[in-house]
Amino acid sequence: MDESREAAARLKAAMVMFADRAWKNRLPAIEKWRGMCREFNGAEPPPPLVFGPVEAASAFRFGGIPYEEAEASMRLFAAEVLPVLESWA
Repeated sequence: MDESREAAARLKAAMVMFADRAWKNRLPAIEKWRGMCREFNGAEPPPPLVFGPVEAASAFRFGGIPYEEAEASMRLFAAEVLPVLESWA
């Protein structure tokens, strides 16, 4: 992962990642890539790439988290994310 992150930064290429874990867990790698882009190129990194249409596929109870936490996640999604997704239509 470090080699591809550095190669992308040197080439001024966008970083592409699978959404297979929480984004807060991905943030350190993203910030490291951003820092390398700035170091190697003296400029801000490009935005991430998004391919094709966007599809929301949510899983509110993942990995056996407690039901209360899953419900809180679902309510937060409904309040904050759904309105944005609906505005794209």
